[in-house]
Amino acid sequence: MKSQLEKLIDLEYVSKIQKMNFASVGFDYMLEVHYTKIKEFSEIIRQKDFSLNFITGIHNENFKIIYFFSSVVKKHKIKVEVLFEDIIIPSINDVFSNAEFYENEVNEQFGLIFEEIKDFLIQEEDEFIISSDNFDLLSSDPFYFNVLTCGQYIKDIIPDIGYNSRFLENSAKSTNWKSFIVKSSRLDSYSGFFSNYCFVGVIEKALDVRVPERAEYLRIILAEISRIYFNLNYISELLNGLGLYALCSFFKMMREKISDLIEFVAGKKLTEYYRVGGVSHDIKSGLDTIFKSVTENLLKDLDELRDNGFIKTKLQNFCVISKKNAIKSGMTGHLLRSTGVNLDIRKQDNYGLYGLFDYNQSIDLKGDEYSRFNLKIDEIFVSYRIIEKALSKIKAGQYYEETNTFEIPYGDYNFAVESPRGRMGYYLKGNDSVIPYEIKIETPSIAGFCYLKKLKGIKLSDLPLYLFSLGFSMAEVDK
Repeated sequence: MKSQLEKLIDLEYVSKIQKMNFASVGFDYMLEVHYTKIKEFSEIIRQKDFSLNFITGIHNENFKIIYFFSSVVKKHKIKVEVLFEDIIIPSINDVFSNAEFYENEVNEQFGLIFEEIKDFLIQEEDEFIISSDNFDLLSSDPFYFNVLTCGQYIKDIIPDIGYNSRFLENSAKSTNWKSFIVKSSRLDSYSGFFSNYCFVGVIEKALDVRVPERAEYLRIILAEISRIYFNLNYISELLNGLGLYALCSFFKMMREKISDLIEFVAGKKLTEYYRVGGVSHDIKSGLDTIFKSVTENLLKDLDELRDNGFIKTKLQNFCVISKKNAIKSGMTGHLLRSTGVNLDIRKQDNYGLYGLFDYNQSIDLKGDEYSRFNLKIDEIFVSYRIIEKALSKIKAGQYYEETNTFEIPYGDYNFAVESPRGRMGYYLKGNDSVIPYEIKIETPSIAGFCYLKKLKGIKLSDLPLYLFSLGFSMAEVDK
């Protein structure tokens, strides 16, 4: 009898397939593919609406390249191992456009060569290079790049990778996991809690740690408050970029009120609140009253913002992303949902207690910036309802349960959460030690960053808003 995976894709190129327990390790199947067949295999699963999560390498007894793919329609996440037998490895960049980024990382780390890695800067007489210093970007992260232009139109963008790097991945596999919990929340200042949540989740999966119910509710409450904060920041920065300064100031003030609410729950605005086995401390009484007071009229104000004619005119049909290109680039979150694909990791994986919450994320079909703007507003509405329900259901009890096991058992573990930018995941390989043998951080920003190459032909004056529309953080890209 055929397995679910065999019914879904053609496994002609697979030499070995192993069914895995998703709840224990974070993926459904482990496959082995010969290195000469990885490109053909990638083409097959791409046709079945799979996207590439990330690529990494493992050097143990034999060197292996590890590919993670996940279905954007059905709940299937697969790990593919490719045994290294040659110095030249087929590239899958023309199948999944975000593969180039990961292939370059593997190339730098292990000295491998992937076919079809190209230098995309080709000088011609009529071209002119402009530095990022000439732009006022709608972003808090430093982002340095050169733009190759022909007149007022862009021919290519050459980003400077590594400026923001704090070597978090290298740090995670060179120290014991308890020390890295603090650093995990420093991945990005606007969504650090989600990285903290994700890292703690993969350790709990590896150690088989039980999390008390109260702690699970507290995790959800802080995550959704943080999501509201992130989305209000997105809205205020977008309004600022459109020149709507009065509206921008209003929503920035609202954002700061939500920031104070985060501090009330977590103790400070950037902290390792999530701990293996629960959270660092319990909440003070009166959170439900404060939450209602802070968010009074927020949903009404957001609804009125949708009907602003100037915003509609500016954002409709701007930076249109097709469903095909979104999947090929590995996009998740609101970028993917704006193309008609309803992917929400909270719903798909049901991590924590999210399975107890009945909600539906909105989708759109247009794929433009106005669609993404509306979806961000809808996300705030969903987060608001989840927080309300969580506050009504949370009961007294433990907020933390100590673990007596610290060595990560030998094996592979993967855990992902729905961050405000999309799917964020940690892949962990244990080796019966407190120091992880390998860690790979999957960030949603890489998909938007890899989409930069498709911005050729746009007007130079539109570039800042295009970069903002792709929703990536260079801190998450460099990691």
